[in-house]
Amino acid sequence: MSIFQNNLLAAAASASAGGAAGGTLWAWGNAYWGALGDGTTTNKCSPVQIGSEENWVNVASIWRASGAVNSDNELYMWGYNFHGQLGLGDTTNRSSPVQVGSLTDWSTDPNHLVVGSSKEMGAIKTDGTLWTWGRNNFGQLGHGNTTELSSPAQVGSDTDWHSIVGGNTCMRAIKTDGTMWFWGYGLRGQNGVGNTTNYSSPVQIGSLTTWKNVSSMEWGAGAVKTDGTIWTWGYNDVGNIGDGTTTNRSSPVQVGSATDWAGPLSGSPYAQHLVNDSGELWFWGFNYENAQAGLNYAQYSFQKTPLQVGDVDDWNAEDDDPSKSISGGNISKVGMKTDGTIWGWGRNTHGEVGDGSTTDRSSPTQIGSDATWQKVCMGAISEHALAIKDA
Repeated sequence: MSIFQNNLLAAAASASAGGAAGGTLWAWGNAYWGALGDGTTTNKCSPVQIGSEENWVNVASIWRASGAVNSDNELYMWGYNFHGQLGLGDTTNRSSPVQVGSLTDWSTDPNHLVVGSSKEMGAIKTDGTLWTWGRNNFGQLGHGNTTELSSPAQVGSDTDWHSIVGGNTCMRAIKTDGTMWFWGYGLRGQNGVGNTTNYSSPVQIGSLTTWKNVSSMEWGAGAVKTDGTIWTWGYNDVGNIGDGTTTNRSSPVQVGSATDWAGPLSGSPYAQHLVNDSGELWFWGFNYENAQAGLNYAQYSFQKTPLQVGDVDDWNAEDDDPSKSISGGNISKVGMKTDGTIWGWGRNTHGEVGDGSTTDRSSPTQIGSDATWQKVCMGAISEHALAIKDA
């Protein structure tokens, strides 16, 4: 039995026993179309609590929309809904969490709610089935067509999905057998199967069964294997693949020779961050004038191979929970440390760093003073963040 199958059984046991304890839900940053969920469209530069519930266990930040699962296995969505990406059966924006249907079988496993997609959404249920909805112009919902859906629809009939992530008009997933799959837009090689073809149904990336976690950049992806190596592919104009070149890659290529990567990759459009088993934070890609690299300077620079950010080793390296590691938006980042604190850096125009200001930060800056955070996330092309804190 694979490690993923063990995780799936553990998640199912947790769900049957009443699920995880959960905590309170918080948000900050760009509030366009109600993405924060506090009932307004007003930007917040510090975390604000969303509602009064204390049983939230999973969060996902996508482009100007959000999602969360509670310990009752209920799924809630809010924010921008032009393509039906809230899954509520319509295209009406929401500024507060609204339950998707009435089912109570959405998984509480941290890998089972998509993070980092654009205007499409996906989630895995407790029975291991995969469901998607929203925009579908390139087949990114995986249903074999390009029809938009405003309510969740099952992808195929498989019951062995382990994790799912979303990119810009595409999705990727890993099954419990360690295989990796792609569907959606592939023009820049981000499909990882050696061509630039769009796929409207899941297609396997290679034949390996040793993939542990996968993340999406805007036009590419990165995945960590069970041996601790990191592999990337896709568009590579600013060195965002990390292999020392600016050559696009349509199949996974190894980044360096290290075998201690925990992951998952931060998965933003240009600046990639990754934590290793020692708790060190590393970067490669493009450091724009808003300083999303976190290297304590704000200027144009290209880093084509991994470079350590600072000299601390207390970043969370829990590799099977993407919302306990590093995640990033367009040119902003958030991350969690082992002491339960959360940190932000990069562009801060809308308050997305979360430190109470709108001043860009060129190095990681603590968000508040609490050390009781459970999770934090910011989608790959998002401008707002979500977090869960102990009740």
